[in-house]
Amino acid sequence: MKKRYLFLILIVIIIILFSLNISAQVITQDEALQDLDYLVKRLEEVHPNIYFHTSKNISEEKITKITDRLTEKDRWSSLEMYGILSPFVGSFKDAHTYISIKKQFNDAYDKELKIFPLDIKLIDDKIMIENNYSEVEIEKNAEIITINGIKINEIIDEMLDSISSENEIYAFAVLEKTFPVYLWALFDFEHEYDLLLRNNIGKEFPINVKGISKDVRIDNTKKDTNKNWRLDFPIKGNAYLTINTFNGSLKKTFKRDIKKYFKEINEREINNLFIDISENGGGNTDLAKYLFEYIYDGSYRLFKEVRMKYSDYAFHNRFNFFTNLYYHFRKDRDDIIVFTSTKEETKENDLRFDGDIYLITSNFTFSTAVDFAAIIKDHNAGIIIGEETGGLASCYGDIITDQLPNSKLSFGISYKYFLRPAGFDDGRGVMPDINLDISKLKYQYGEDNYKKMVIRLINL
Repeated sequence: MKKRYLFLILIVIIIILFSLNISAQVITQDEALQDLDYLVKRLEEVHPNIYFHTSKNISEEKITKITDRLTEKDRWSSLEMYGILSPFVGSFKDAHTYISIKKQFNDAYDKELKIFPLDIKLIDDKIMIENNYSEVEIEKNAEIITINGIKINEIIDEMLDSISSENEIYAFAVLEKTFPVYLWALFDFEHEYDLLLRNNIGKEFPINVKGISKDVRIDNTKKDTNKNWRLDFPIKGNAYLTINTFNGSLKKTFKRDIKKYFKEINEREINNLFIDISENGGGNTDLAKYLFEYIYDGSYRLFKEVRMKYSDYAFHNRFNFFTNLYYHFRKDRDDIIVFTSTKEETKENDLRFDGDIYLITSNFTFSTAVDFAAIIKDHNAGIIIGEETGGLASCYGDIITDQLPNSKLSFGISYKYFLRPAGFDDGRGVMPDINLDISKLKYQYGEDNYKKMVIRLINL
C-alpha cells in the first residue's frame, strides 16, 4: 500500500513538472504581442541607426503583418515566435543584431532531441552532403533534393530569411555550420528524415536516416574538431598559422602560444607566412592587435572612426556609474558619440616576422576577424587570398544582449558603428587580392591537404 501511495505521488510530481515545462514554452496571444512591442522598442532605443537598410515605413508594415498574425491564435510556442520574429530582425541586415533560438535548442538537445545527422556544403549552387554521421551509408558527393518532401531550395530560402547578416554570403556560411538547428527551429523536423538524393551521375534515389543525439554528434566530431589555433609547416619554407577564434577569454593562452609560434617561425627561417582566418567568427580586438604587431612594424589604427549610441539601457548594462556619467556629458543631442582614432606605434618585437604575409579569408570570416583583415588590407601589410569576408569591413557591432519577457528568446543589438582604417564604407567585406574558392578547396581536399593546395596555388 505504501509503495502504491509513493508511486501515485511520483506520477503527480512528473505531471506537474511536465505541465510547468510545457507552460514555459507556450505564451498567450497578449504575451506574444507584448514581446513584439518590447523587441521593437529595444531595437530603436539601442541601435545607432536601426533603419539604415530597411526604412521605418517598411518596418512598420512588417510589424502590422506580424501583429495580425499573432492575433490568429490564442497560444504561441517559443519556436513559433522565433519563426515569426527572426525574419523581421534579419530584415535589418545587421549581423550583430539578431534573435536567438540557441538556449531553446540546447535545452531540447540535452534531453531527447535527435537532430539531422548530415553536414551540408554549397558547391556550384548545389546542396551537397559534406559529413555523414548516420548509420546509413550514403554515396560520396551526393546532392540533397528534398527533405521530408520539401524541396531543398525552399528550405534554404526560409532559413536565409531568418539569419541576421549584411549579405547572403555570410548568411549561407552560417547556415552551412548550423543547418540541423534551423531545420529543427523553423520546420520542427526531428528524429527521422526522408531524403531524396542525387548521385554524381544524375540518378535520384530516396533514403531514410535517423536523427542523432548530442552524445553521438560529439563522439563523431571529436576527430574533426580544429583547435582554436595551430601552426603547421606543410611545405618547406612556408608556415601556415590557423587562427579560428579571437575569443577574449583565451587571451593569456593566445599570447603565450603566438609568442611560441613566432619563435619557431624565426628559428626555421620561414619565407612565407600564411595566416588562415577562414573559420574565424570573431572575438576580442586585443587579440587581433597582438597578432598584428608580430607581422607589421610602423604606425597603424584599428578603425578610422567609432560612432556610439548612448542609451540608458546600453550603458546601465555595459558600464559603471562614472563611465556612464562621462558619456552622458559627452553625448550629442542625437545621442551619438563620435570618436576619431589616432594612429599608434607598434612595440619593439624581436620575433616580428619580416617575410611575405598571405591572409586567407572566407565568407565565414566575421566580426573581429574582418577587422584584422581590414587592418592588413588598409595598411598594405600582406596579400589577402580567398573569398570576400562574410562580415563588412565597416559595420555596426558591439552587442548589447537582452531577452524577450515572455517567450524568453534571447536577442542582441549593435550599439556602435565602426569605420575601417582606410576611412570608407562601400558596403562590402574585405575583398581578396587573389580569389580562391576556399570552401570548395576544403570540400575537395580536406582540412589538411587544402593547406598545401593554397600554398602551391600562390607559389605558382
